[in-house]
Amino acid sequence: MSEDLDLQEGFNAADETQVKKRKRKVDRLEEQKRDDLAVVLSTVQGRRFMWGLIGECGVYALGFHHQETHSSAFDSGRRSVGLNLTTEITTNFPDAYLQMQAEAYEAAKKEKANG
Repeated sequence: MSEDLDLQEGFNAADETQVKKRKRKVDRLEEQKRDDLAVVLSTVQGRRFMWGLIGECGVYALGFHHQETHSSAFDSGRRSVGLNLTTEITTNFPDAYLQMQAEAYEAAKKEKANG
């Protein structure tokens, strides 16, 4: 979410009207985020970009560095971003995730064959 949802002076969580208004705003922002992701995942380029981004986040890598706490913390944060993206995609667009995975596999196979 954005700064729009930061606790604002005067927001009363006990006021049902204010709570409903905040919930509608959160719902609209979540829907917009899903719509934006749908557009990205609707193209080969968008799926390739997202697959690369998830890979750079180290989702499938071990983020532990023996005796390097800061490196482990950094990798855990980066991995968390990748896991959130993966969850968002697999929850809302499971077919796009599978397509993205298949496209990445085919691209890697071609790259390997071409040397």
